[in-house]
Amino acid sequence: VELVLNSNRVVTVEFEKDIRRVLNVPGEYPYMTLSEAIEASNNGDTVVIGSGTYTGSGFVIDKNITITSADPNNPAVVANTVIDFAGEVKGGFHLKGSGQGGVAVLNGLTLINMTFNPTSIPGLPTTGDFFQGAVVVSGNHVVKNCVIRNATITGNGGGDADGWITGGGGIAVEFGDSIISD
Repeated sequence: VELVLNSNRVVTVEFEKDIRRVLNVPGEYPYMTLSEAIEASNNGDTVVIGSGTYTGSGFVIDKNITITSADPNNPAVVANTVIDFAGEVKGGFHLKGSGQGGVAVLNGLTLINMTFNPTSIPGLPTTGDFFQGAVVVSGNHVVKNCVIRNATITGNGGGDADGWITGGGGIAVEFGDSIISD
């Protein structure tokens, strides 16, 4: 912001406090669903997902947030915090971050039933590079303590779609110095 004053003036500047929140899912209004909590989150926030099975819906994470189970170091909690992408054509989690030097973190979740075939989706171009999977990482982000089951992708690089270069299935790292652990 540039401020130019041509004479003496009193200027009041207020700064917004950097507040990091924890958004619980399922939670009380307005964060009833995982999608709502992700959308409402800001850089630095943590979305904590309680045990249960949730419907996956092609989550694009374009913020530096942490999405985690209630206890990501406990295998029993991880096994019971499930995101099920069955029947979903938009993909799993795409970790992009805000592009401002921070990281997006996915921690302690079980991701299941992510299947993608670009030729089966009407309206998609018939050729091109496409990365897809249960988790796609674009940048320097972190995926840890996660279990990925039944994740498949088909296409020129992974199967049967002429003209496509596809990558993914479980985890696809598009670019960056990502940390994938446990």
